Amino acid sequence: MTPRRDSDSPAAGQTADIRGVRPPIGGPWVGHDSVYKDQQSSSDTIPMRRRLAIAILAFALPVLPGKWAIGAGWSLVTPGEEARDNAAPHLRQSTTPAVQGTPAITVKQPDISRAVRNPTTFDILFTAAPGATINISTFQAKYGWLGINITSRLLQHATRTPNGLFAADVNVPTGNHRISLSIADNLGRVGTRVINLHVLR
Repeated sequence: MTPRRDSDSPAAGQTADIRGVRPPIGGPWVGHDSVYKDQQSSSDTIPMRRRLAIAILAFALPVLPGKWAIGAGWSLVTPGEEARDNAAPHLRQSTTPAVQGTPAITVKQPDISRAVRNPTTFDILFTAAPGATINISTFQAKYGWLGINITSRLLQHATRTPNGLFAADVNVPTGNHRISLSIADNLGRVGTRVINLHVLR
């Protein structure tokens, strides 16, 4: 058998076989698998950078602090309206005796007997006395002790039902809130209802 000569061995840097490249003396073995992994990790860097950029942009978006950091939906009350009402004196008003034959206002949703979470749903039912009909154009919604008119905002997002109004995805700031509703019938008799909401964060 002819002894193997150094000239029969591949020179440094030449392909030794299909699996690798002979390294310089003392260096690590560099195989094709290793080269492929390096190329793959390099190509994976681009989508990783894109994902990182998207995450940074998402966290950079302005977030409403505290009680106004609420979920998707629309706001029944603006921060300015809430601030104005909080600064006003909260004087307990005397209740007006109910007049016979006035429309009745029933709050089907939310359940005002317990705390409410955002977003919530308003499902309001109007019932006229026998022989009368509801005049929906007279509907009024007022916020707080100042009676800030929020009727147009509520109607903009509400759907009229056969006997009332339905509004979904309503956001209300956390805390205690007072909303006064009123509506008249075709005879001009006005029914009122005050809703007291306790909204959790």
